[in-house]
Amino acid sequence: DETHVLSLVVHPEWRRCGLASMLILSALWSAHEAGQRLVTLEVRESNAAAIALYQRCGLREVGRRPRYYRRPQEDALLLTAHLDEGGAATELENLVSACVLDVKAAVRSQALLQAQEMLGESIVENVEGGVLLGEVSLGADLHGSSP
Repeated sequence: DETHVLSLVVHPEWRRCGLASMLILSALWSAHEAGQRLVTLEVRESNAAAIALYQRCGLREVGRRPRYYRRPQEDALLLTAHLDEGGAATELENLVSACVLDVKAAVRSQALLQAQEMLGESIVENVEGGVLLGEVSLGADLHGSSP
């Protein structure tokens, strides 16, 4: 009944255009659709941008894992989203709808910028022909119980 976000990565050239939001919201939606009640993840306490992203997507800080990261050594914040709370599905659906519009606009803008830089190279080939824009990795019931 728990999904754990193992990693979330966005291609450096495509950061700050909404793809990370879309990825985490897609993970939350997939977990909700699969009947999961909880989504958890760890994030470096110094990673303010990621923490803000996760909070905008409905995750809340619930704890800390001391010395979780090794190089450099740092605590992790434990964030969760409770998918079974009243209104959670509606809130998630609203976040996903808003995010889709933001990502489409941002991708169009980024594609236009890249088109100018590529001197005629096809945007479609570049985007759809193998450039990985982002990825999220999930694991279900990794801990066997809630943290």
